[in-house]
Amino acid sequence: MSSFNTHLSFKDNPVSKYSVLQCNYSFHQLLDDKSRPATPARGGNIMVQISTPPDNFLLKWMVDSYKVRSGMITFYKIDEETAFQRVAFIDAYCVEYHTHFSAVGSSSMITTIIIASKSLSINGTDHNNDWPA
Repeated sequence: MSSFNTHLSFKDNPVSKYSVLQCNYSFHQLLDDKSRPATPARGGNIMVQISTPPDNFLLKWMVDSYKVRSGMITFYKIDEETAFQRVAFIDAYCVEYHTHFSAVGSSSMITTIIIASKSLSINGTDHNNDWPA
């Protein structure tokens, strides 16, 4: 059992919070032939897995290629009410959307999305992807 409760929320949908089952994000730098960093840090795409929600908010985001959203993933320790970590994304696109159904297990319908954002802030540490205007 997890020691965290995690929620996905959006600025333009303040009523809904989605309980997160899994989440990951990463950054990388390309290396030169001597294994030194050769590029600025890249990445920050976020994979979020949730129980499939009854609304179409996320699906509508995915199918609208021009829709950007800002929001936050907040991690709370089970035994504390304060946030352990906040991952804020700004001007983000939903670039992948998958729904999986299985009649086996406790969570039979799961949706996974990939969020690509222009800016990402993790507990105040900012990363900006250098996207053209």
